[in-house]
Amino acid sequence: MAVTWTTRWKIVNQEVGRKWGKIAIELWTKAGATNARAYSVMIGPNVGQWVFAIEFSDLAAFGKARDAVRASPESKQWNEELPKAGNVLMDAGLFDDLKL
Repeated sequence: MAVTWTTRWKIVNQEVGRKWGKIAIELWTKAGATNARAYSVMIGPNVGQWVFAIEFSDLAAFGKARDAVRASPESKQWNEELPKAGNVLMDAGLFDDLKL
């Protein structure tokens, strides 16, 4: 069953956020994501924050991709550069598709 990994970010420095967001989407896709999207929150208490949604065919594909991304030099770089720019990971989640 398909799963979706999400992260929500408070983005202070949009230039840095866009740079690493684009690289991250490319890296996740290369590692096996079936779809990767970025959104800007438009209503509610998190207006202006960014959400990344990365989809995988199943939990095993997510785990394999997560390991590959975490081992990449790009991941180490964005984990250092994003906080320095004031960009903060607010939360993350993993969603399982519901068959209704």
